[in-house]
Amino acid sequence: MPWQLDIHLIDVGQGDSTLIIARNTDPGGQWRSMLIDAGLSAYAGVVDEYISDVGPPRIHHFVSTHYDDDHRAGLEALLLADNLSNLVTTLAFIGAPAAVLGANRVQRIGSAAAAVYSAALGNFGPHSGRAATTATLARQNIANATGFVNDKKAVDLAVAAAELRGGVTGVASLISYTVMRRRAARVAGLAAAASIAAGNAVAQVETDIRDALLADLRKAMRMKEARFWTANTYNRTHVIDLGPADEPDGWGDAITGDFTLSANRVRIPYPNRTRSTPVLQDEVLWNSGPNAVLPPAGAPTAHVVSCDGLVWQGDGIAPERVTLAPGGNSCSIGLLIRFNNFAYYTAGDLASVGEDPLMEAIMSEDMPLPGGLGVVPAPDRVASFKCSHHGAVSSTSEDFLSDAKPSSALISCGANASYEHPSDEVVSRLFVQPHLTGFFLTNCAFKSAAVVASYSVNQLTEPGNTSFVAGDNNANNLAPGRHRGDIHLRVTQAESLAAQGAGRQHRLRYWEPFLAPVAGFRTVVASY
Repeated sequence: MPWQLDIHLIDVGQGDSTLIIARNTDPGGQWRSMLIDAGLSAYAGVVDEYISDVGPPRIHHFVSTHYDDDHRAGLEALLLADNLSNLVTTLAFIGAPAAVLGANRVQRIGSAAAAVYSAALGNFGPHSGRAATTATLARQNIANATGFVNDKKAVDLAVAAAELRGGVTGVASLISYTVMRRRAARVAGLAAAASIAAGNAVAQVETDIRDALLADLRKAMRMKEARFWTANTYNRTHVIDLGPADEPDGWGDAITGDFTLSANRVRIPYPNRTRSTPVLQDEVLWNSGPNAVLPPAGAPTAHVVSCDGLVWQGDGIAPERVTLAPGGNSCSIGLLIRFNNFAYYTAGDLASVGEDPLMEAIMSEDMPLPGGLGVVPAPDRVASFKCSHHGAVSSTSEDFLSDAKPSSALISCGANASYEHPSDEVVSRLFVQPHLTGFFLTNCAFKSAAVVASYSVNQLTEPGNTSFVAGDNNANNLAPGRHRGDIHLRVTQAESLAAQGAGRQHRLRYWEPFLAPVAGFRTVVASY
């Protein structure tokens, strides 16, 4: 079966975000996707746009390696944005069919407003018939009203009909606050009337109601960085994290679909997400979450090798504890991605005190597969890895590199005057590795003697250079219209199965500012 593994290191400034996609390239073939961290909340929109461009229709798993803002906050913003997208989609789905039954503008306004208000009271899904009945009552009230009925009065009559009809006992409201429900009803009614007046069919009316609700309600979203449309991409995402014991405020609610609009409690209509905390040796790309299956034969797999202060030492061997403190860098969830002879390591901000014994175990111990499927033999090399803690001096030791023997290394950098990651010590260690084809940096917006492009030196012609800054190296990492420092690693099945010296390789694609005659995308082949 033609399996393919894609690993995307997304440029999120001084943070981390990695997208992993394993797929069978046959038409209709199986696939799995996983987003590991998403940087600070300001980068949530960037990550969502990248996912949309790459094209997976859904993300099966979120992994929050630990709860530091520069890893988790972007995931939280994605969840919150998806919660809002889920809410307005449901309201529009109920409001549009009701609106088109109105005989004139005010009936259309009242009909949509009544249906949306009723849905916000909890009349959706199996109870959506109550919303339709409420819309009918609103149209009748408008038709029978004495005097001139303007837009405002149509909304008033619709809200009165919805309040009279009420919700179902025991079913909580989607929007708990009356003023916020009325606001949504009014916006939906006006949008529906304008769309129908333009000659649109019900499908477009639904879209116009949804867009109008999103544009209005997102202004009330607590986290400003979450005010965007996600196309409900993350509605069924399984969240893997360190558990609720030390989670930051708002994280658990974002997962379950509870959030606030202007301090008013709101919940999503269909909370389809699940959450779990892994244990060492779990395979989590396929065999975790509500759709857990055993990994297909030959498919890439993801194995938990560090979690909650413990690092894997082998099947049946007691793990090594590296920290007693809750949370923090040394509690990072680490993963070993295996694809036949290819191995990739990523572990959040795990320090050398955990990485060194972990890499020694990875290189000497077979990794069991779930369900009695056998083992994945210990690799002869870890072909590629993401430097932990953004290339800080506390990680990626000489012993770690000596054990792993990588052919490529990836570093999430950015602009942070307090830290200026990566450290010169780490890049100097990488520079002298005899097996390393190159190390690739998402963005390096400060001066570093060990990274020649940071001084605008041509990194392609500088003798002996193995550091490659991706993107345009813009200090304003969120500036629009720039060439971002994303790095895409790809391995095909044939490449993963090849013997050393006979095509065993992976390819790294990034935007190269020094490419002649015109800057553009460059692909580097790393053999191992």
